[in-house]
Amino acid sequence: MKRPGYLLCLVTLLLLALLASCGGGSDTAGGVGSGGTGASVGVVQVAVTDAPSQQFDHVWVTLSAIRFNPSASAGPDDAGWLSYPLATPVPVDLAALSNGALETVFNQLNLPAGSYQQVLLVLAGDADPLTAPAALQGLVYNDQVDYTDATGSHIVALNIANPAQGISVAGNFKVVAGQTLRLTFDFDVGNDVVQYELDGATAFTLKPKLGYFDMAHVGAVEGHIDMSSVTAAGAYDLVIKAEQPNAAGTLQQVVRATGVSADGSFVLYPVAIPQGQGTTSIDIMVRGRNMASMIIQGVPVTLGTTPQSPTQLTQTPIAVTASSEYSANLNSPLSPSGAAVELYQTLPGAGELPHEEIFRYTNPYTGTFIAPLFLPTAPLQVASYQQGADSQFTGTTPAEGAGAFQAFAEAPGFATGTVKVVPPASGSAPVGVAFGPSLPQASGVNTDSISGSIGQVAGTYNAGYLVLTMGGQIATTYDLSGTLAQNAGAGGRYTVSGLAGGSAGKALPGAIYYGSVTVWNSASPQATLVVEHVAGSADLRQGNAAGFDVTLK
Repeated sequence: MKRPGYLLCLVTLLLLALLASCGGGSDTAGGVGSGGTGASVGVVQVAVTDAPSQQFDHVWVTLSAIRFNPSASAGPDDAGWLSYPLATPVPVDLAALSNGALETVFNQLNLPAGSYQQVLLVLAGDADPLTAPAALQGLVYNDQVDYTDATGSHIVALNIANPAQGISVAGNFKVVAGQTLRLTFDFDVGNDVVQYELDGATAFTLKPKLGYFDMAHVGAVEGHIDMSSVTAAGAYDLVIKAEQPNAAGTLQQVVRATGVSADGSFVLYPVAIPQGQGTTSIDIMVRGRNMASMIIQGVPVTLGTTPQSPTQLTQTPIAVTASSEYSANLNSPLSPSGAAVELYQTLPGAGELPHEEIFRYTNPYTGTFIAPLFLPTAPLQVASYQQGADSQFTGTTPAEGAGAFQAFAEAPGFATGTVKVVPPASGSAPVGVAFGPSLPQASGVNTDSISGSIGQVAGTYNAGYLVLTMGGQIATTYDLSGTLAQNAGAGGRYTVSGLAGGSAGKALPGAIYYGSVTVWNSASPQATLVVEHVAGSADLRQGNAAGFDVTLK
């Protein structure tokens, strides 16, 4: 992308400085922001979408502001941010945004023309006072999960770790004077909403790994699943994934995902198309429980296609094939506890890249999975896209072996751990997946630490965690039970080590940690549970930092 001219840069910097001094812009869902006027200003519209999971009835989040910065390395408290708070926060049911549905949140923001490298989506916290719009929706919390299980219907708070710092999305957001940039941010509640047990109670936290789309450069693909074959196979929890090679050209990674409607239809939209191109190609993965995973290769996505006029994947519904399964789980907790695990299978043949089948965050409080993974043993069902005709599937044993997978564990600032997962020779016990006690630091990243103190009236709390977030995601947690027991139950010092950071000679952008403390007394966990967001941050961009000194109420 070309750099803007000197005059445009100067105008942009002056506007940024002026807006920063005035506290940024403001906006309502249908109004015009105060980011500037005239020929040097462009308009930004912001929507959200999701790839829903059948696990939840509703997943509500309440958006309160959006922020833009021309620097990819700026922390939430650094200078240069343009802030646009919503006059009225907007509750969004992410679980309702399936099959290409979008919900506009910011209708018209006026931004100085230029390139922005980072966006922060700011949510109202689940522990904050209930906003009026959330109350009008009948919500109990600003952010909540509604789900149904064998014991009935449940409403549970969706914990947002340090919501005031926002969810960071890096990219290249180019605002052109006199033009409109339409952005859509992509949640994925099937992956982003992480269930955990907190002293026996079911709880959920949001760990978003947001993508985004420039809506001027997207297309759509539509398909149908034969639901009678799903019933015959006993299959369920189907998910459809659009995959493309990652930037390194080493893996086929998911770029968009969706669920399947009751009639078997699905729409992948929006799917990104590179600027300057009229089409792109994706592989489509169809997977679910009790069924063989399916791959359709070389599916074209054409610029300008929409859910109303999409590329048709096949002429008749796609029939699924039944498969037996085996379960797998981690042998030991992963460190950092906010890591994610991905499972891949590779088609045989030269040049084939592993396709992502399963993505799962660990329980951030334990570093393990709350439930095992279930993996198919049947061969992959593989076909090539046929325009105007049905794809013909062939059973194909992956390069890893029958029913085998490559498993990768990853976390920001850490090197990827890799192990192979193979079906058990016999029996039904879960297969153990062992990455080792901790992931190694990535090349050029230091192992840094945060130290601080936790104080309380002696004996008030005896259990809890310090939760450290980075970029709006839980990076790791630290068990505070030992700290709370110090000094006859009045609390004491803690040190969290093994954190990704930089050094004086080589800074690590983004290594700014925010903290919250969740504590309770085990004699009455639910009645004494307290969540306290800690003021300030621990900046590890250039090495070890003082942590958070907290006096609990």
